[in-house]
This record gives sequence, structure tokens and C-alpha cells, in this order.
Amino acid sequence: MKKYSIILFSIVCVIVISCTNNFNEESILIHKSYGWKIQDTSLITDLDYKNFKKFKGFVKRIETIVCEDSIPRITLKHKDYIQYIRISNPCYFNYACVLLKSKNIITIHNNIIDKKGELYPMDSLEFIIKRDLNNYGKIPSYADHPDKLLFRITYDTDKFEQFPEILETLVNTYDKITQKQDIKIWIEEHT
Repeated sequence: MKKYSIILFSIVCVIVISCTNNFNEESILIHKSYGWKIQDTSLITDLDYKNFKKFKGFVKRIETIVCEDSIPRITLKHKDYIQYIRISNPCYFNYACVLLKSKNIITIHNNIIDKKGELYPMDSLEFIIKRDLNNYGKIPSYADHPDKLLFRITYDTDKFEQFPEILETLVNTYDKITQKQDIKIWIEEHT
């Protein structure tokens, strides 16, 4: 009986050790989703910005996906987490124009924040977002309401190497301030 107990104990130890070796903390990734909440995940079309050499081609692909009644999603992979960011662009072909109040928009153009013609460096992003989120229409040049706040990312060149860092900074800052993932992001050519 004692012999079987030792053998059983040895087998259990080998199993436990082999399981712990296969299961390490590095293999655990946190998944975070940002953007409009959707019920039907079959509408999501993954979009890899790395497949585009020029920003204009990237924007055209977003427009095509949106006009096919799908939702473009960009995935940013990091060491210990993955971010899925759903883009909210409208289909301009279906709608003659989309009217938005400029005070409800924060634009990041060529990696510089533009709020109604006032330019700020990227390290001011948290301040700018907090100011708009907490305004509630009090100051006419800032957002009417937090639900109306929209972020636009634009470039007027085809070089957009810093795009993933800008997108990550934007969603992380918004998440840090609001503890929400309902951020609305448009990616467009600069007009």
C-alpha cells in the first residue's frame, strides 16, 4: 500500500509540474475592445494598418468596409494585452453629408492635436479630453456632452508610421479618464 502511495504521489507531482511549465503568466493576454458596442460580431472586418504603405489607401479600405455595412476593427498587439478598436467612420456614399458640430470633435492631425484651430502637442491629450468631457456645453467651443465627443485621426501625408502609437495613446488616455471603452474614432484623410 505504501509503495502505491509513493507511486501515485510521484505521478501527481509530475503532472502538476508539467502543467505549471505549460501554463505561465506570459501566455495570459488581456483582451480589451474599444468603440461602439455591437451585438453582431459577424459585422466586424479586421483591418491591418501594416498592410498599407500609404495612408490614403488605408482610409479608402476603411471607407469600403463601412459602405459594405461592416465595421472596421484594428488590432494592436502588445506584450501582455491586445486592443481591438472598432472604427466609427460613416459611409459618405450613403449619406450626402454628415453634420457634426466642430466643438464636439478632437482631431489628431499629423500627430498634433487640433481643437477648433488651436494646436497642442500629444502630451496635452489627457488635458484636452478631460476639458471636453467635463464641459457639458458650458463653454461654447468645447463638447456639448461626453456622448457627443468624437476623435478624428488624419494625416495629409502618406507617412503614418506613428499611427499605432497615436491610436494606442488615444484609447488608453480615454480609458484612463472615463473607465469606458465606448470611444468614437474616425480615421480620415485631411480635408
